Amino acid sequence: MKIRCSVAALLALTVLLAPALARAQCDFNSPDKAKSAKISMVRAFYPCGGITFPIPNTATSEGTPACAPPPPSSSYTFLPKGSCSVKVTHKLEDPCSTGSPGACANVSIKAKCKGIGESDGVAPISAGVWALNVTVRRTTNDSFNGDITVIDFPAQFAFGLPQDGKIQLKIDTNAYFETLFGPGNETGGCTTYQMLSMTIVGPSGTPFAVPGTSSK
Repeated sequence: MKIRCSVAALLALTVLLAPALARAQCDFNSPDKAKSAKISMVRAFYPCGGITFPIPNTATSEGTPACAPPPPSSSYTFLPKGSCSVKVTHKLEDPCSTGSPGACANVSIKAKCKGIGESDGVAPISAGVWALNVTVRRTTNDSFNGDITVIDFPAQFAFGLPQDGKIQLKIDTNAYFETLFGPGNETGGCTTYQMLSMTIVGPSGTPFAVPGTSSK
């Protein structure tokens, strides 16, 4: 038995399927809005049972194995009242601020530190290239391939040169992707970013600060 399909029939089928195809775009589950995150950064230490201490050499009061003294991963220090923080803001732009047609998701990252000291714990840093390293997992409505999760993507953003123990940076994904891939490569408006890791590193590339909380 031969099956014949006219052009008119194909057009009719396309019209019927169009709503279903449209629903396949941006169909992944995510909250409608997750606008921002402000992240406090704390001093990075090597694990107990790691580079500095292959095995624990002490224990807590309740008997949990531990290492002493605490092994910092960087020789740089927080001076009194020193701190680091990162703010991530996710904004839906419609139209996109780059001038590209349609909406885009523009994520800005602002990071700043104050009171970072040299290894002597007294002199503030005044030279060297510091950076913010992040690894993100992006799920998005791709203009060609529909809903996809992209492979985990590492990125590094350089701070401005230190001034009296202070460093800061500001970057956004529109500018970043345009620099990497050229104009017209902004992320679509329907996008979720998972922040898998975030580390502030010193000039030698060793971790100095990571997300966390602290008190004294």
